[in-house]
Amino acid sequence: MKKTNKVLGIIALLAVIGFSAVQFTACVSDNGNNDDKLLHDAIEIEVGGDWVDGNLTDAEQWFYFRANSSPSLIHFEPDTLIAANIQLYEYNDKKMDGGFLLGPVAYSVDVKSGMRYYIQITPLPATFDKAQSGTYKLAVTGSADIPPAIAIPTADAEEITVTYEGHGEPLATEIDQFGQKWYKFTSVLKEDPYNTGDFYPQFIHFIPDTIGLLDYVTARLYDADGKAVSNWETITSWEFAGFKVANNKEYYLRLSAGLFFKGPFKLIVSKNVYSTQYRSYVSQETWLHSEETINTMGEEIWLEREWGNPAGDDVKVFIHYKPGTLTGGVFIDMFDAKGKAVGDVSSIFSTTTGKSFIAKTLPRNDRPYYIRVRGNTSSTEGEDGEGAAGYTGKFNIAVSTGFITTNNVTSNDDIKATPTPLTVASTWTNGNITTAGDEQWYKFTATAATHYIHYDKTSALGAAYVSILDGTGTYVANSKFLGGSYGDPNFSQAVTSGNTYYIKVTAFSSDKTGAYKIAVSTTATTPTN
Repeated sequence: MKKTNKVLGIIALLAVIGFSAVQFTACVSDNGNNDDKLLHDAIEIEVGGDWVDGNLTDAEQWFYFRANSSPSLIHFEPDTLIAANIQLYEYNDKKMDGGFLLGPVAYSVDVKSGMRYYIQITPLPATFDKAQSGTYKLAVTGSADIPPAIAIPTADAEEITVTYEGHGEPLATEIDQFGQKWYKFTSVLKEDPYNTGDFYPQFIHFIPDTIGLLDYVTARLYDADGKAVSNWETITSWEFAGFKVANNKEYYLRLSAGLFFKGPFKLIVSKNVYSTQYRSYVSQETWLHSEETINTMGEEIWLEREWGNPAGDDVKVFIHYKPGTLTGGVFIDMFDAKGKAVGDVSSIFSTTTGKSFIAKTLPRNDRPYYIRVRGNTSSTEGEDGEGAAGYTGKFNIAVSTGFITTNNVTSNDDIKATPTPLTVASTWTNGNITTAGDEQWYKFTATAATHYIHYDKTSALGAAYVSILDGTGTYVANSKFLGGSYGDPNFSQAVTSGNTYYIKVTAFSSDKTGAYKIAVSTTATTPTN
């Protein structure tokens, strides 16, 4: 999962005070003999071997390894020393790029096979009182290798129950700065109905209690013998990660916090990409313009739908959004049952000018699909959960295979509205928005390379937003401001003669209703009747 803007800003800050980013690239030299005498009284680390003990009591401690693959991973396992600086050198003591170790981590370095490299460990600045001296372990492996097993502090591991329908609850927990926490669970996996004997991943959901206090954690799974069974995964606020594990087996989850992060959060281990205890689950039978409510900032609404596709072709679907009392905007994205994102996350912030739908192309496999609607969390207000004004409330959502919808759908088969045909001529067509927030649709067939859309400035509806879409649902012209005291009377748009286009009309003020007139022609002349 992607880190937040705050995380990126912290990385920039660390660069200013002399640290590099989490992953660094080592510069290597082909000159000289790699078998020169050993430097710095360094301790050997065998690549692919066991952990090597470290004990930082002075200003520095040295290690070396001979690379056998590129890139290689340097693993840091904290004990009483929980963080430190790391600096790499070539065999001839030439300084390379360096970085920092904040809790249990694995760094990828580009090296040259057969050459010797030195690792220098030094304390972090004195301002970090938890990172001045102490014991730790180092190991070096190939890029895809898992580090040696560790001794899991089983007595400290908090038990967590896997959630699924009617079973399990979120675990309220917390983590300190530089800290790490252990959790124990027995895996419960969901079998893939389309691939017998195959299971979906185990999903770990991370929900911070306070905005901006704990923005992300890193997570890794271990088996009961202390062997890591996954790489480190970063899970940002209100996100999740999927881990491929065996069913009905004991695992230990290890979470680590970063340099500037600490605080309380809720942890969910689920067999589903969603969690029924923390998210609302809406079955496929209710996929109309259903009304949903987000009660707290960052809360999520999950929707499930299985798209029958016997022909095996990809299907294009449209997710329609209509704001209600929730005016602060939402984030909408879609996942398959294995947790793979379908397209990019989409944000809809405006109550009237934003896109009223987003399109997703679904592959024929990995059904069912899940849509997540998450309230906007960009505000720093309402940190105790009640939310800033407009960041909680009601909204409507619908999904269809057509991009034109009506607000009065009576069945899943009737989700597409019938647009009113417009003749390309200098004559008005009467429209009327009778319900606040509704939209009206029209269609026309282009007869020239450029057409004009006219809107009567004296209409009772007042100003309006007018958009043009092609037959695939792609916006050709988006939310043109027409009518009223300040809007234009018309706008021109390049089109393809012979193609069918669609016009969407919404009121400029979402609470407005009333009659209006619209026309499409090949000239800028205002219609007369």
